[in-house]
Amino acid sequence: MDEGTRDEMISPDELGGPSSKLRTTFKIMKNPHESYSKLFAEYGDPARFHAINGDFVMVGSPEGAKAVFASS
Repeated sequence: MDEGTRDEMISPDELGGPSSKLRTTFKIMKNPHESYSKLFAEYGDPARFHAINGDFVMVGSPEGAKAVFASS
């Protein structure tokens, strides 16, 4: 399993992530690959973030996706 990947069931409300919608959106638009890598390194996998077009849960691995779907 990748470091930072959660393997237990988790609710989206329990996920960490950046809170600034405008800053997060700008960073992702400027350099998506680097932004997602930093997001997972800082907040784990899966991670939640707020953007100007809505709130998102991102996964970076199959284990992260399993954690999201196991909690639904």
